[in-house]
Amino acid sequence: MNWEDITIDRLVRAYNNKNYKLTYGIYQSNIFGIRANSGATNKFDDIIGILRMNNGGVREALLCNATTDPGLYYLENPTNVKGTAILIPGQYLCSHKIGLHKNKYRALVQCGKLRVWRDNDKDGEYDQTMPQDSNNDGINIHHAGIDSSIIDKWSAGCQVVAKISEFDSFMSQIDDHLYNKWSEFFDYTLFEQSDILEK
Repeated sequence: MNWEDITIDRLVRAYNNKNYKLTYGIYQSNIFGIRANSGATNKFDDIIGILRMNNGGVREALLCNATTDPGLYYLENPTNVKGTAILIPGQYLCSHKIGLHKNKYRALVQCGKLRVWRDNDKDGEYDQTMPQDSNNDGINIHHAGIDSSIIDKWSAGCQVVAKISEFDSFMSQIDDHLYNKWSEFFDYTLFEQSDILEK
């Protein structure tokens, strides 16, 4: 996925094409993920970002190298008897809030209902089967290592930023959102690459 192709105009159009909620408040965060079409497993080949208006009323976008898929370890070793969670693309309103990821550091933790596929065949490939609701699976938005390139155990279904430095920038914008007294609950929108790059 070529980052130069992920423009603000294309992001706004993708929200509008899907009739998704898009906020316009100053420093109000529209958090999104973009899942790459590559189908590669165990690589940070996706994007997690924030689309917002700055204090000059101009839209800006933060893009972070990330994964929206679980790592190979959890595909082969599901921690849930129904299978490893793979978040289904869509918009999830009031799905996350500030909390502690694994009681260790500030991140966005799941507090609302999501929809996931359950992959339970342990073949190391992403399978879009068994769609179901996820209410308390801990599908958080957090970071991996200092500069991670392999997912492995960093995600069992979470949305994970590869680099701590990029996650720090992400959380700084989340703090801008809270400082400006927008809702403590955050929406998360997961797009597919084709949603953004369609002609």
